[in-house]
Amino acid sequence: MKSLPPNMLKKMLEEVLVDMLNSRKKEVYNVILDAMEDYGLSHAIKEGRKNRFVDETKILRALAGHK
Repeated sequence: MKSLPPNMLKKMLEEVLVDMLNSRKKEVYNVILDAMEDYGLSHAIKEGRKNRFVDETKILRALAGHK
């Protein structure tokens, strides 16, 4: 079995990627959007972690209306 020259393989991969981007724009857009949202959320979580965590029991009591 022969292997393809690197430049031919690169050209074929480029063509496949361009075709995929053109034919599935909505799906690609959604994947990129999800990745950006995940990155933003992880960044916000890291920025918000400046103090110690609140005990889960305190959170559940607050949600239930107890002190």
